[in-house]
Amino acid sequence: MSIDVAGALGMLLGIPWLFLAVFVNELGRVFFGLLSGYRFLFLKQGPFIWWKEDEKTRFKFAFSTEKAMLRHVLLPSKDEKDFRYVLYFYGGTIVNSIAVALALVAIFIVHSHIENDLLREFVLYFLYMFFLANGVAIYGSLFRTLLGGGQVLSVLRKAEESSEAERGLYLQLLVQAETTQGKRYREYDNEIFRVSTNANLKNYFISRIVELEALRLYDLGKYDECIQEFERLNLEEVDPFDKRIAFETLLYIYIVHRPDFEKVKQLFPFDKMQSTVEHSFAPSAGRIMSAYEFFVNGDERNVKRQGDERSARRKAKRLLKEAKSELEFHYPNKGLRMMENEYIENLEKMYVET
Repeated sequence: MSIDVAGALGMLLGIPWLFLAVFVNELGRVFFGLLSGYRFLFLKQGPFIWWKEDEKTRFKFAFSTEKAMLRHVLLPSKDEKDFRYVLYFYGGTIVNSIAVALALVAIFIVHSHIENDLLREFVLYFLYMFFLANGVAIYGSLFRTLLGGGQVLSVLRKAEESSEAERGLYLQLLVQAETTQGKRYREYDNEIFRVSTNANLKNYFISRIVELEALRLYDLGKYDECIQEFERLNLEEVDPFDKRIAFETLLYIYIVHRPDFEKVKQLFPFDKMQSTVEHSFAPSAGRIMSAYEFFVNGDERNVKRQGDERSARRKAKRLLKEAKSELEFHYPNKGLRMMENEYIENLEKMYVET
């Protein structure tokens, strides 16, 4: 075997670390979150899913339709004064940084102590890939939590905006954890998501509070107030994740609760709507697609031909049935399941009555 072949084999065996380093980053955040006083609720690593529900730890192996391959949910302290987030945010970066340091030490040792050329070349190229993979994971983690819009800096810095941003971060983590345990948005007090009129709504964590209030109002059936709350945000400037949630909620309101099909087709053309919803992480995607097909496309096609209307509505019912089955199998978040099941059942009743 030549030295080049040995190096190529080492590089080939090191390629999986380009993926494993990202998993290690996620596990690092979970580990340091637990050290910071958080409680474990949910962890997804590819098809492997662990979660805690009704005080029981459950495990599932499933190739989910959910787009996110890596995700975790930890419950922060119920007392906001005890909220700790720095180690949690940078836990993944810390673990990857340790891996990078170990790789550098190992590279030095291999250069100094392995005399066999083939073995040395094989191990070195493996270590180079290990070093590169963890370096890329560090960059990605820092970009997401620090460089990406500087949102984490807005929490860390000592400024007037910081306390509101910190509250937004806390509420985001708290609500995510509590809905995982079965709490609905409508169960939150109407003061918890209040944001001052002069708050910087361009900040991700502050705009997230406004979005949570809009979702609470939606779950209460207060659709006009929900629209007004979303209208406080400039949806072209908010984080893409928040923009998608607002887009989907408003779209559904204008289709089902406050029907305005012309406005729907103007603001949410079918191609744009389909692309956005299909790339959504939310379990609501199938329900929204079904409603669009039944009411908007079905209404439009009815003008052309009666058969097209029936075809659109058959497709809508099939999409809704698929959404319901996927919800039970792929989404361990108990609160989202409860809300989504109710929304689907209400839509099914509308189909029967139409």
